[in-house]
Amino acid sequence: MQMMHHKELIDRDDSTKRHIYSTTVSQEMIQDQLVQRMIKNVFGGSSSMLMKHLLDHQSANEVELQDMKKYFG
Repeated sequence: MQMMHHKELIDRDDSTKRHIYSTTVSQEMIQDQLVQRMIKNVFGGSSSMLMKHLLDHQSANEVELQDMKKYFG
């Protein structure tokens, strides 16, 4: 928690005996950063390689497939 506070990922209210922590960044922001890092480090910077891997190794249900068709046209 100390490290996360130092990196300004969480806030700390230490006005009472017990410290209360809260997030300073959104879940979407964290996901964006992690996915970008993964694309760079694991897939050599290729987002299409990530998509191919996901489609080859992860089953998508009908709703997800319809969403993908809408997104990709």
